[in-house]
Amino acid sequence: MVGGKVKSAINKIRSRVTFFNFFLGATVFGVVVLLISVFINFKYVSDMTTKITKTQMEVEWILNDITEGEDSNKAVSSSRSVSKDEFMQQYYLVQSDWLNKWLTALAIIMAILGIMVPICFVKFLENKEKEMNRIIDDARKQKDEMEIHVEKMEQQLSEVMAESEAITVKSQKMSQELAEVKEYVATAQSESIYMEAKSEYENGHISEAIELLYKAKNHKISNKICNLLGKCFFSKNYLNKAIKAYSEAIELDKNDDIAFNERARCYHHKKQYDEALSDINEAISLNPKNNKYRLNKMLFLVSFDKVKYKADAEKLIETARNKYGYDWVVLNILGLISSKIDNYELAINLLESSMKLVFQPYAQYYNLARVYILQGNYKKALTKLKEFIKVDEKKQNLGIYDDDYELWKDKILSSEQNDFSTNLLEFLKNVKKTKRTGEDD
Repeated sequence: MVGGKVKSAINKIRSRVTFFNFFLGATVFGVVVLLISVFINFKYVSDMTTKITKTQMEVEWILNDITEGEDSNKAVSSSRSVSKDEFMQQYYLVQSDWLNKWLTALAIIMAILGIMVPICFVKFLENKEKEMNRIIDDARKQKDEMEIHVEKMEQQLSEVMAESEAITVKSQKMSQELAEVKEYVATAQSESIYMEAKSEYENGHISEAIELLYKAKNHKISNKICNLLGKCFFSKNYLNKAIKAYSEAIELDKNDDIAFNERARCYHHKKQYDEALSDINEAISLNPKNNKYRLNKMLFLVSFDKVKYKADAEKLIETARNKYGYDWVVLNILGLISSKIDNYELAINLLESSMKLVFQPYAQYYNLARVYILQGNYKKALTKLKEFIKVDEKKQNLGIYDDDYELWKDKILSSEQNDFSTNLLEFLKNVKKTKRTGEDD
């Protein structure tokens, strides 16, 4: 009977706590909060536990009395008038009331937490959202400010670049103007020195002209400076230097026909006929209207092979003489061509005509002396040679060419000897000799 009552009380208690057990099992979070609540109310729980323990001791004492036998203790003290079943029923009611109080409190706490936790969580989320929105707004604001700053910086950079470009353009313009001024000054200085050198050359002061031309080159080099320098070297029989000067002029201007013609004359003088013909052909192709180039070419050809080109030379002489009889340079070249093809009378006539057109016929004296020696007229040859030496001593002071001396000496010795031949030989022995090839320069 007692066991049934106990089971009934236990079931009653279980029926009261079923919902709460289900709630506690449904959320771990509630258990955690429960533990925290129990911990906070530890003192109260401790007191209640002491009371329950004391009550349990009393129950055990009563149960022991009951167990020893109901028959031997028929008479129960008046102070213990409560029956065993009533006591147990009272005991379980106390226990269930205690649990109901605590479980109800816990349910209220859980309900409050169930409301507060979502609210707090939602509030937390709202705060976080606000904070994120604030951060985003700050980031957008910073982005906008940065874009404005970057735009200002780009604008400032554009202005600086524009100013820099303007300064660069102005600097380039100033540099160009400065270069033009320098170029103008250099050109003016070079031109002034060139004119002075040209005057010295025309007056026969070749060394002074060369020195001035080098000074002019230091200011600004030009074709006419190189060409005049080549003429000066040619006059002093510095053929290698003359060729170098004309080559420099050609490097400055590939179409300089004058430089090609003058360099051809240098090669002809050195008896390098292939080089001479190559250069004179180039000069003719660059300036086909200059007939003096064609005359020089014929001179080179008859110097190389007078038999082969004799007929062409005679035809050219006749045409050129009639057309350019007033030009001393043309007449001098025609006289040389005539001497090369052994037409000495025509050569003398042409050279004499050339002498009349020039103030100081330096080259004509030498060419006439050569023709008279080859003709055998030693008297006139000696006269022309003395005139040449007289001028030569004031100008280049070259004397006669070594190969001409050997040729003339052999010619005189192979002819009939007389006073004129003897005097001419003696004069030639005492005259200065110069190498035609210009190897001494």
